[in-house]
Amino acid sequence: MPRGKVLLKISGEALGGRGSQYSAGAMDFIHGEVLSLINAGQIPCIVVGGGNIYRGRTEFFDRVTGDRIGMLATVMNALALADYLNSKGISAKAYSSIEMPRIAALFNKEQVLNDISSGIIPVFGGGTANPFFSTDTLVALRAAELGIGIILKGSTVDGIYDKDPKKNKNAVKYKKIAFNADIDLDVILDQSAFFLAKQNRTEIVVYDFFKKGNTLKALNKKTGTYIYWGK
Repeated sequence: MPRGKVLLKISGEALGGRGSQYSAGAMDFIHGEVLSLINAGQIPCIVVGGGNIYRGRTEFFDRVTGDRIGMLATVMNALALADYLNSKGISAKAYSSIEMPRIAALFNKEQVLNDISSGIIPVFGGGTANPFFSTDTLVALRAAELGIGIILKGSTVDGIYDKDPKKNKNAVKYKKIAFNADIDLDVILDQSAFFLAKQNRTEIVVYDFFKKGNTLKALNKKTGTYIYWGK
């Protein structure tokens, strides 16, 4: 697989562990998973969520304001993760979808591709810069823009099941699912993200991010659920 042709989605909660915004242990775990991809010859692109800081609560704000706050939270996390990776000897650079020139670089396709060629990991924040779209939409959008064929979607569960595995002991895990299968895949990506992934034939692996070594296994389709194109 060519360098930079994998996109890793990390939740904001993965940066903090146990409810804190950031923790050394959580960040070090992420470093290890990213390093496993690098050692496999990849310079992964990363999209990070903002749930450790803000989860779109709107009891005090309207939806647009809430979404804007959430976008800023993802920029903060992109800056934090890029800085931590740099401190560990992995070259990384935070990019924002929102113009903030003194804080983070504005996303530019050509610059990002140059970074990947130079061995620099791009870490994306800022959502799509528009309200009403989730971080998942940014994942599918960046994959489409950069020609990335596979998304590794880190989760708290080890794949997709026919029932909620937390509520049903007899839930059956799918190892592989075709995009055209008669299964509701909107639970994996929101509708706008799913449409982009479907339109661009971007494959997805949904896996348990919090188990050491799983990210490399997901890249090799040896864990989680693999969503693929075909019958």
